Amino acid sequence: MNDALSRAALAISAAEGGEVFDRLAGELARILGVDMGFIAAFDDPARTRMRMLAFSLDGRIRPPFTYPLADTPCARVVGREFHLLAAGARQEFPANDLIGRLGVESYAAYPLNDAAGAPLGLIGAMHRQPLDNPALCEAILKIFAMRATAALEHSAGEARYRAIFNAVADSLVLRDAEFRVVDVNPAYEKMSGRPRAEALGRSDLTMSPPELTERVRAMHARALAGEAVMFEALARRKNGERFDIETRGVPIQHEGRPHVLYIGRDITARKSAEVILRSSEEQYRAIFNAATDALVLRDAGFRIVDVNPAYEALSGYQRSEVLGITAPTMRVARGGAPGFARAAQGRHAVPHRDLRGADDLRRHAARALRRTRHQRAQARRGRPARERGAVPLDLQRRRRRARAARRAGARGGRQSRLPRDQRLHP
Repeated sequence: MNDALSRAALAISAAEGGEVFDRLAGELARILGVDMGFIAAFDDPARTRMRMLAFSLDGRIRPPFTYPLADTPCARVVGREFHLLAAGARQEFPANDLIGRLGVESYAAYPLNDAAGAPLGLIGAMHRQPLDNPALCEAILKIFAMRATAALEHSAGEARYRAIFNAVADSLVLRDAEFRVVDVNPAYEKMSGRPRAEALGRSDLTMSPPELTERVRAMHARALAGEAVMFEALARRKNGERFDIETRGVPIQHEGRPHVLYIGRDITARKSAEVILRSSEEQYRAIFNAATDALVLRDAGFRIVDVNPAYEALSGYQRSEVLGITAPTMRVARGGAPGFARAAQGRHAVPHRDLRGADDLRRHAARALRRTRHQRAQARRGRPARERGAVPLDLQRRRRRARAARRAGARGGRQSRLPRDQRLHP
């Protein structure tokens, strides 16, 4: 018995890779000296059918198949406990086609449960002769059951990983510590034009230009140390087509070893949009700065977002001084504020206002003091005081012309009422 247990321990430690279930079933049959060894798991969500993950018959691995769970000895094992029929299996289950066709006389199986105790399947042995050592069967099956359970849980995790990995819309490339490609997803195949089999095992850059190899390998080392990395490049598909790609590398543990998952995204459309946006911004800036009128751009909160050079010349303020200001930067005369409110509502508005620039406002206090002294002096002399309004430089010429026109019109009207011989002629 000790020799059988030692062989079982060696067998489960050697069972690795994609054929782990086949190896376990084959070794189980050899160690127990039986005709059949098998591992089965649930095949449907309702748990009414089982799938033979591995079936060793007379020393050969047979293809997987499914069978109904009802009316089988497996139904007494799954989700329950070890069960053994030392003899009389065909008499116990006369309606079972598999047992009848294979001439099974004895049966022993052990349940497979996950860490939470949920049933996964079973591992068992069948023989055309009676089983003469039930204790050995149970001990060997229990050892193999631990390894089969771990393989099933790993397989379930691998299935979940594969489902998520394949569903991601971005290109995914998984590389190991030596920079070899371990896995790629369908999005990578579509983006690169290369099938998965062609990419696996490669240690070069499959889409980014070769001159980036040294830089990307250095980033790979940083990612293995736990740092997330990112780079952009002009990539090439297998057919030679160029496109812009953004690649991010994140460190992950895969099968207990450090790897880096590279996530690639085609940013060609984004790059084109950025070029158009920059061109539009440059065009806007050229027009904005070339305008001879003072332009002030405010957002919905009345904050100044931008001003042009004409505004700086008119107001005396530098652009950096007024950005973000919500108050008027030049004094607005009575009646001007409603115009700003109408403009904020999207309505056209031209408020009439007198404005004072930065230099005017700095000189305003001194002029006000002089006017106050002048008014007091005029009052003492019995003369009416005169007020002088502040008019921006760009309106003074227009207003002088308007006053001159009104005076000329007044003189012309007076002359037209005089007799013809008394009118003035040039």
